[in-house]
Amino acid sequence: EMVSDLGNYAGMYPVILQQAPKEPGVDVANLEDKKILIIGGSSGIGYATAAGAVAQGAKVTIASRSEEKLRAAKALLGGRVDATQLDVSTDAAVEAFFGDAPVYDHVVVSGAAFKFGTVRDQDIDDAYAAMNVKFWGAYRVARNARVAPVGSFVFVSGFLSRRPKPNM
Repeated sequence: EMVSDLGNYAGMYPVILQQAPKEPGVDVANLEDKKILIIGGSSGIGYATAAGAVAQGAKVTIASRSEEKLRAAKALLGGRVDATQLDVSTDAAVEAFFGDAPVYDHVVVSGAAFKFGTVRDQDIDDAYAAMNVKFWGAYRVARNARVAPVGSFVFVSGFLSRRPKPNM
C-alpha cells in the first residue's frame, strides 16, 4: 500500500519501474525479493521509489545523510526496509559503506544537497559542494556498488519540482 506522504510523486513509481529493459527469460520488472538500494530514499523521488519497491515486495535499503529523515521514512515505509546513514561526498564514506554491502539487484541514486539561489548570487564554493554530492557522489557509488548482472543503476537528476522563479 502506498503511503499518503508522497506529495507530487504519488503514482510515479509504476512508470519508473515499468521502463526496465527486457532480457530474454528474465522479468527485470518483477521486484519481489529483489535487493534495492535507494540513496536519497528518505524523501522526494527516492522516498516514492522506495514506497513503490516495498509495495512490490522488494527488500529495500534507504540511505541518506540525515538520521532523522531516515528514521521517519523507515517508520512510514515499514515492511522490509533497512535504513542507513551515508554521505556520498567523500570517497572514504562510500568505500566503507560498500565494503560489506551485498550485491544489489538495483541501485537508485536520487539524493542531492545544494543551496538555492540564482547563479549570479550563489557562492562558487556552494556550487562545487552541490556537484561533489550530485555528480561525484553518483560517480563514487557507481565505482563501488556491486550490482547483479541483470540489475540496474538509476541516476535521478533534476532541479526544482516546479517552474523556476524569474531570474533563477
